[in-house]
Amino acid sequence: MSKLTLLTIVCWLLVIKPLYGQESQAPHGDHVPDHNGLVLMHSNEEMHFEVVVVEAGGIELYLSDAIRMQLPAVTVSDVVVEIERTGGSVEFVNMAMSASGDAWSGPSKPVTDADSIVRIGFLFNGEPFFVDIPAMAFPPLRELMKLPMASPEEHHAA
Repeated sequence: MSKLTLLTIVCWLLVIKPLYGQESQAPHGDHVPDHNGLVLMHSNEEMHFEVVVVEAGGIELYLSDAIRMQLPAVTVSDVVVEIERTGGSVEFVNMAMSASGDAWSGPSKPVTDADSIVRIGFLFNGEPFFVDIPAMAFPPLRELMKLPMASPEEHHAA
């Protein structure tokens, strides 16, 4: 067997065959949170976003495409967040892009009441988008309240 034939076989076994055998992720087939947040889908179905309510306080926003490959934070702009607390008080969260450019985040008081609403808004492709999310939908609050964890399923945000 020639060295060229042997090299071709080794390349096939180590590089080409593993790549060839991989199945690509189906669009919208993965809604498992990467950051212990809640994964939602933008209404145009081109983008997912994960909203994280940090237990110690704070909100984070991560973006991904239809197959959940991370997108840079600059994919959206003008991110606004407010937390409507029980009793009607509203906390405005000052969101800023992270230094690494992978997410948006902002400080807030801890969200501890299941009746609170986390309201997120941003511009995507120049179009405004808003969604209200009940605080009890977020994994850390569900754990705190000893509620059963929701299984990851497709969430369409309108």
